[in-house]
Amino acid sequence: MSRIIGFVCFLVLSFGPLAQAKADSPSLIGSWQQVVSNAGQCDTCRITIKKQGSVLRVTSNNGWFAIVEADKPGKFNAVSGVGRWKPGHGGSYSRAAFDIHFTLTDSQIYMNMTVPMKDRPAQVIKAIFDKLPTDNQDSRSTIKA
Repeated sequence: MSRIIGFVCFLVLSFGPLAQAKADSPSLIGSWQQVVSNAGQCDTCRITIKKQGSVLRVTSNNGWFAIVEADKPGKFNAVSGVGRWKPGHGGSYSRAAFDIHFTLTDSQIYMNMTVPMKDRPAQVIKAIFDKLPTDNQDSRSTIKA
């Protein structure tokens, strides 16, 4: 019996720090503020990322949404997927479908959005986002898709 208790204690002490590190690791889930973009400065541009089953749903407050999944199973620091600009949003991108990739690096999200265009080369929008504090994560700042 004491061997079993000793083994359980060993497991808790060995794997407990790993579980804590995983819980403390940065997550894509939450609300993010755009800080840099090659499409122009936008101090009010935000995205919200929520988990939906095995995928993540990304919703912007300026008219686009995407569904992404992990590039490597179980690791959500690099995700890729597809999305669409809503009708009447994004100017020349209105209704356009796109491919999107997010990478979480140094507590920032790096975004690459590639929008194929009918009459010209594909447009690549790059942006960097900082995570908003929990008290600034307001669901009213997103457009529902």
